[in-house]
Amino acid sequence: MVVAFLLRRKYKAKVKPRWQWDFFLSHTQQNGEAKTLAADLFHEMEKLGKKCWLDVKMEKQDEDAMKHGVENSHCVLAIITGGDDLEKRYFERRMCRQELQWAIEAEKTIVPVVVADDKKIVGTYIEEGQKKGIDLKGCDFKHVDRSNPTMLEASLKLIIQAAAGKPKARIMEEPESQSRADGSQEGPSC
Repeated sequence: MVVAFLLRRKYKAKVKPRWQWDFFLSHTQQNGEAKTLAADLFHEMEKLGKKCWLDVKMEKQDEDAMKHGVENSHCVLAIITGGDDLEKRYFERRMCRQELQWAIEAEKTIVPVVVADDKKIVGTYIEEGQKKGIDLKGCDFKHVDRSNPTMLEASLKLIIQAAAGKPKARIMEEPESQSRADGSQEGPSC
């Protein structure tokens, strides 16, 4: 009996958790709204006992660290923002697209997150992603309503529930923006 207890205890000590973080927060640092929402999600999820990978909270913030964060998170929250400045939009940022590609390759669930006011333009965001080779059409987009504590709590619960779903994002074989009418293709856009 004592031996069985010690073996179970020894075995449990060696079992690694399936992931290091519950959520990887993917966002563009070029958009103030995205940075604010990422920070809010980080702190609110922490209050709920969820661990998040957020670049500004990490010791290392280079590309290798980001890839490690994606691969060792249960789910990627893609904080998708727009705005009038095209260069600051989520899908225009190379690293945002790269994080999603790593997540798809690692078979992670991606939950696209938008601010409440952007619910009406989710279709535009899906098209922007498709033009860059990332298809989030099958993903469960969630909005974050920070208008009051009750709405914020409801938003967080819905995000957590969506994170339990199966991966639905996919990499498109031929991004729409790279196909030309004559059948030729443009080179990479970096």
